[in-house]
Amino acid sequence: MPTSPKVFVSATSGDLRTMRSIVKEALLTIGCHPVEQTNFPPDYRSVHNMLHDKISDCQPLVHIVGLRYGAEPEPPATQRRSYTQLEYDIGRELQRKRGDKRFRVYTFVCPEDFPYDKEPDVEDDDKCELQRRHRAAILDGAMLYGTPADSHELEKRVLALQEEVIELRRRQMLRDRMILAVDLAVLLALGGIAYSVHELQKNTQTISEQGEQQTKLLQDFSADTRAKLEEIIAATRQQSKLGEQLSPQQRYDIALSEVAFKHNLTPKDLKAAIDAWTAKVQTAPNASAYDLALAEYKANHFDKAAEQAGKAYDQAMQARQQATSDAIKAAHLEGDAYNAMAKYELALVAYRKGAALLDKGQQPLQWAKEHNYVAAMLFYLACYQEAETLWQDILTVREQQLGANHAETANIFSNLAQVLRATNRLAEAEPLMRRALAIDEQSYGKEHPSVATNLNNLAQLLQATNRLDQAEPLMKRMVLIFLQFSQKTGHQHPNLQVGINNYQNLLAEMNTPAAESKARLDQLGKAAGFSPDEWLVLHASLTGPHVIKPMPGSQAERVGLQPGDMITRYASLSISSAAQLIELIGKTKGHDIPLEIVRDGKLMKFSVAEGKLGVELR
Repeated sequence: MPTSPKVFVSATSGDLRTMRSIVKEALLTIGCHPVEQTNFPPDYRSVHNMLHDKISDCQPLVHIVGLRYGAEPEPPATQRRSYTQLEYDIGRELQRKRGDKRFRVYTFVCPEDFPYDKEPDVEDDDKCELQRRHRAAILDGAMLYGTPADSHELEKRVLALQEEVIELRRRQMLRDRMILAVDLAVLLALGGIAYSVHELQKNTQTISEQGEQQTKLLQDFSADTRAKLEEIIAATRQQSKLGEQLSPQQRYDIALSEVAFKHNLTPKDLKAAIDAWTAKVQTAPNASAYDLALAEYKANHFDKAAEQAGKAYDQAMQARQQATSDAIKAAHLEGDAYNAMAKYELALVAYRKGAALLDKGQQPLQWAKEHNYVAAMLFYLACYQEAETLWQDILTVREQQLGANHAETANIFSNLAQVLRATNRLAEAEPLMRRALAIDEQSYGKEHPSVATNLNNLAQLLQATNRLDQAEPLMKRMVLIFLQFSQKTGHQHPNLQVGINNYQNLLAEMNTPAAESKARLDQLGKAAGFSPDEWLVLHASLTGPHVIKPMPGSQAERVGLQPGDMITRYASLSISSAAQLIELIGKTKGHDIPLEIVRDGKLMKFSVAEGKLGVELR
């Protein structure tokens, strides 16, 4: 992931100032952005809030423990804690709430003979005792820590964190990607499905009775198959930022279904038409580079797609007629291919060369659309100032051309709010989020998926500012909208998984018991119109443990478990996590223990004996 992960560095400056510098240099070497706090307000409450905001914006915290207690707030809290000890406490709390996969504290306890810096003064006995207790709590506790012998070993250990820290950043971005509306046209393609499906359901009888009309639709459609494939790629691009658990092929299949519904076609017929078109392109001796790029993208050969799209751009720039429009399309597809491979720097280059061909004065709306993709890539690469400046320009264009209350203008309000949020200007971000929400509710209706995205944005900001009671109804409404979409269309909305995860994280932060959290989700499933069996399958697909592979000769292999199976029940008890399943297996005795799974949307039942299943889970 090219975006630099943020790492908070926590260490006293009195005896570890050299180590702080070494750690910061090591972090920069592995592509991380070191963050630290050197100036503190006098009040304890202000200190805690300020540190929490800064640390929560990072992925891990590196806590280096020496012999010095260091400075503390005045007046101190009921339990005296130094600034660095407070940083450690906040990091541990974030790790507990977010989980090890999204935040982590790396602790290094320096021994007494460590090469400390010369201390500026001698601390009193009380401070020495407080630091001794802090060290003892870490050394005697259950959390992992390292004990570097010298500065070189500490540097080596920090350099070795590269892959783990980048993975933490990746997971955090996958969680937050839902909040960014990259292109309103894409959101319309996703969100407009609810209306299109409603119309399709009303006219189902008519369509089924008029087979000749459907045949004509398909014949007419064959003439613009390329346009439909481009539309699918646009929808796939949006899902690639939202669907953490979806493979490229799954994202493509969902996008294909959405486009089929939008055009009153069945997914099967649309897939057949596109398959036939791409097969023809791949065997045609004179196929254009652009068509070959589309075919390679459809086959998930993104590297080849980017190569062909680059050729198409070069050819278009050399041509005399329609050079601009063809080159822009080719550059855009090249950017999409790099985007799909998470090569965001290369995607930025491709989007920029297409956008550069547009004149802001002559083609203001198209200029704004193409530069929106450029700004999005800048945002993903943490180039926040550049992204903000560009989005401000785009906002000016859309307000002038479309009006301040247009849905496409609201899209830029949302994006600007995310830049403000990423740069810790939450008070400025909130009114933009509320304005975008109001415009989208007016434009699309209160049950539209793009409204749900706005609800998620605002709820996460309220959560970040500790207004949990205000955030909960917004998160709840967001999940219900995505569930209703999934129930109406018959396939899971790509944002649903992330939305439910966000809602469950909020409930956990509100100290909601697990049983009550599940009950709230069950109520939402019922409100969305799912039958008990349908909800069991969907809920399991979102929350239950999945089989990665059965072990050779194991019970799992003997009964026929397969990769991708979702385990929903064991010993007649609902399963919500791999840890719960492992615990139940250890406690349950006997033969013919019932085991239920979901495979390809169907519930299947098995009987197993006591003991290990012999399966790798995620």
